[in-house]
Amino acid sequence: NKQLIYLDDKKNADALKQDLMSVMNQFLGDEQLQNLFIEEYVVK
Repeated sequence: NKQLIYLDDKKNADALKQDLMSVMNQFLGDEQLQNLFIEEYVVK
């Protein structure tokens, strides 16, 4: 749960990807993600 201004700032893209991968890896068990490719995301 991030502020809209934080999500809209391109400087935060790497941190957001790391946060998302961390949450996803909690549910994946042994099959951990090493990289995440986000082609596009929209902030509204």
